[in-house]
Amino acid sequence: MLGWATNEDGGRKPYRWKVGEEAPRRFEDKPKEFFAMKVYNYAEDRVQVLEITQKILKDTLYSYCQDPDWGDPRAYDIDIIKNGEGLETSYAMVAKPHKKMTDEQRQVCIDTKVDLTALYDSGDPFDVAEEPKPQPKPKPEPDPEPESESKPETNDPNVPF
Repeated sequence: MLGWATNEDGGRKPYRWKVGEEAPRRFEDKPKEFFAMKVYNYAEDRVQVLEITQKILKDTLYSYCQDPDWGDPRAYDIDIIKNGEGLETSYAMVAKPHKKMTDEQRQVCIDTKVDLTALYDSGDPFDVAEEPKPQPKPKPEPDPEPESESKPETNDPNVPF
């Protein structure tokens, strides 16, 4: 995704579009590319959307992806370390082997739906409409039993007629 530019009032406003698509308008500053992904935050014990805008973090993640020892970031955990404040803020990223997730954590990841395309319209990626559940097919009516030509014995005590 690409985005973040200055609006007419001088404030920051997110404009987001897919890489390769035409920009929605002209910008004074070069728009910044950013990464957005669904993650499980162990410290917060919940699913979140991680947006990476800092060049050092994007470059580090890209390096891990290209490294045959690490590869696909879904196969390992990452820690993002923030140091300093304001203009003195710096970030670092460290790849780590996967922590063992509990069954509950794994289920939270599966059950938490995230639509990252909502970010293109500055929407909430967690505000995913429930997909309609398929209606169960009605059970077919059982075929009526054919009438029997034979009549029960009338002297049978179990026959009520």
